[in-house]
Amino acid sequence: MNYIPKDKSICRRYTGFQSCNTDGIPTKFFGTCGNGDGISKFPWELSLLSEVTFFDYRLLECGGTIPTALGEMSQLTYLTLIGSALTGTMPSELGKLTQLRFLSLENSALHGTIPTALGELKELERLSLLINQLGGNIPTALQKLTNLQRMDISNNMLTGPIPTALDKLTNMQGFFINNNMLTGPIPNIFYDMPGLYYFKADCNQLTGPLPTSLVSTGAVAIEIDDDVSCGEYQPCTEMICYN
Repeated sequence: MNYIPKDKSICRRYTGFQSCNTDGIPTKFFGTCGNGDGISKFPWELSLLSEVTFFDYRLLECGGTIPTALGEMSQLTYLTLIGSALTGTMPSELGKLTQLRFLSLENSALHGTIPTALGELKELERLSLLINQLGGNIPTALQKLTNLQRMDISNNMLTGPIPTALDKLTNMQGFFINNNMLTGPIPNIFYDMPGLYYFKADCNQLTGPLPTSLVSTGAVAIEIDDDVSCGEYQPCTEMICYN
């Protein structure tokens, strides 16, 4: 279902529209809700604007869940939804946004698991889901995000091992999985990540030595649990975490 307004009313109702074409169809949106604007929940009609390419919405006191209809915004390349009042789960319909290059759903109260459908976002370069309440394993489907340069899924409740399938993320530069409940050794998956400069995995339950493939990347900053030995690799720091 695509929503195209018949006039310019939607561009007038929401001041966040920075770009509307001559037919009144919005293409770029940057705004906030719940800051004295009279909006108390996520305006669902915004999620049906099929021509929007840039959508940045800060939910200050504005509650609600991510509408499944968001998956119909087929032209989106940039999507940011940030706010502690944003609740519920990540809908699998996000996997339909195949033009996305930037996805940020950070600093919210999202729970449930990371949907495997995110593996369909083949153009994605940045993924930021930090500071939520997401649980379960890191989906192996993320291995399909071969254009991904930065992934931050820190400060959640993710469990299980780091998937070995993530060795397919050969363009990775920043890899942030700290402050979760991940277990097991750090896998030897970094040989094909020559551009990796920052790996942060402290405040988990990881064990074992630092893998040789991670050392071979020449990363300038590595932070791990004090249960994982850095050996003599100087850019590596063994962090002490306090519950």
